[in-house]
Amino acid sequence: LVEHENEIDSLEEEVRTHDDKYKQLKSTYATKRQTLRDLEAKCASLKVELATSRDNESMLQLNLSQEVMVRDLDVINLTNEHNQLQIYKARLEKQKQNLLTTEETTTTTPTENKKEQRK
Repeated sequence: LVEHENEIDSLEEEVRTHDDKYKQLKSTYATKRQTLRDLEAKCASLKVELATSRDNESMLQLNLSQEVMVRDLDVINLTNEHNQLQIYKARLEKQKQNLLTTEETTTTTPTENKKEQRK
């Protein structure tokens, strides 16, 4: 009988030990499960941030491309305007030369005419 009581006490102690281990494992499992949920939420949040960052990067690249196109068009327009002004300047120079040539011809002709009339 004493032997059975000792065995029962031993088994009860073993049950308590297993019960304590079960409670620890259950607590650890709950903690790890919560940690996993937190990590999954963090991962989802990071995925959203990554998508937002990629969207922002795409918008920045688009804006940069548009700015480059505007700059290139400005350069083309300025170059075109410069070329037109060069052509206009050349035309004015030619007109000036023509006027000077005509003026020289006009001023020398009456003098020559007077010389011829005197003879």
